[in-house]
Amino acid sequence: MFQQQYLMWLAGIILLVVAVLSWRDSANPRRFTTGLFWALYGLVFLVGDWTTQLMSAWMGSDAAGTRMLHIGIGVIVVVMALIAGFGGVRLGRYHQRSDEEKQASALRLRNKTVSACTVDSGRDRGRCAGV
Repeated sequence: MFQQQYLMWLAGIILLVVAVLSWRDSANPRRFTTGLFWALYGLVFLVGDWTTQLMSAWMGSDAAGTRMLHIGIGVIVVVMALIAGFGGVRLGRYHQRSDEEKQASALRLRNKTVSACTVDSGRDRGRCAGV
């Protein structure tokens, strides 16, 4: 059965991958703070029920563990706001295509994705709604 925590874990893992890509981006002059921002953001998504149970066991009571977890997440959010507020997050180049590569891809594909939706729209109108 699908649970919301699986989606949160997926988002956290994706954000951690973005953090690693940011740290490896030598073209970004603020790659350390950019990577730190995305890593903290991913950490917030990875925190879940297991963390609450771990903190409760460590602190000795459910209320104290939950309180410490909420304080920790609050501190992380404040640090993220400070990083972003002081201009620590910059857009990097994550293996993006050059203008020539984009143009060559556009010429090669032309309108194939749009034409596939218009052909299918006569049979099943809901299939191309997201395109």
